[in-house]
Parts: sequence; C-alpha cells; structure tokens
Amino acid sequence: MSQAFPIERLYALMGEVFGLRDFQLQPHMSAADVPGWDSLHHAVLIMRLEAESGLDLSGVETAELPDIAALHAAIAERLAG
Repeated sequence: MSQAFPIERLYALMGEVFGLRDFQLQPHMSAADVPGWDSLHHAVLIMRLEAESGLDLSGVETAELPDIAALHAAIAERLAG
C-alpha cells in the first residue's frame, strides 16, 4: 500500500471523525462494522482526507468501496498518479 498515506493515518482520521475510542479498526471492516460511520460522517472523512492528501475524492465513489482496505487502496492509487 501507499507509504505516502499509511493506513495507520487513515485509521487515525477515521477515529477522529467517527469519535472512536478503544475501537480497533481493521482493513476488512465496512461502514456497517464501524460505529458512527454513517453518510454524514463519511462526507466529513472524505473532506478531511482531501485536505490532508491534496486529492479530489468523490464521496459517492468512495461510498461504493467495500471496506477500509479498498478506501486505502483508492487513496494510494490516486497518490501514485
């Protein structure tokens, strides 16, 4: 995966946006598995990811990704060029 945007940073952002405490995120988890991951918080997460990475991410496109690993892969792919 991307060294330019480590998955640990994605986990940290998700924890901040979703208000997670003592919850262990895993790559295979989807929105249904993560407390607080609803459409509003997804939009906030995407805005935070855009601000931090400099990417232009589609909220609709990213909402269709099946899990955290796929979201991270999409970010890595965009950063790679």
